[in-house]
Amino acid sequence: MLADSGLIRNLEQHAFSTTREPIALYGDPAYPLRVHLQVPYRGAGITPQMELYNKAMSAVPMSVEWLFGDIVNYFKFLDFKKNLKISLSAVGKMYVVCASNPHEHSHFRSRFLCF
Repeated sequence: MLADSGLIRNLEQHAFSTTREPIALYGDPAYPLRVHLQVPYRGAGITPQMELYNKAMSAVPMSVEWLFGDIVNYFKFLDFKKNLKISLSAVGKMYVVCASNPHEHSHFRSRFLCF
């Protein structure tokens, strides 16, 4: 799915700070390590500094998962487990719109669902 999404290619082309430093996403250990996609250190040669990095970054996915949970809670139609058809619906676009301003969920939801 990562390869099909084109995300890595887009990050390689566009994900740089104003000082041209690479901006990276943080993924779980299943993802490949790339300049723009960081993952936890793994293997037998982990140093204490690497352990500290892994520990500090382990809190990041939890806060992101909380945000995903909030968005799905506010916008129930985005929960693909409840029969949202990923190939037949503009899931990505709907999610981005909902995530861009979750505090407007009641106003947006009533307008969005009235198409």
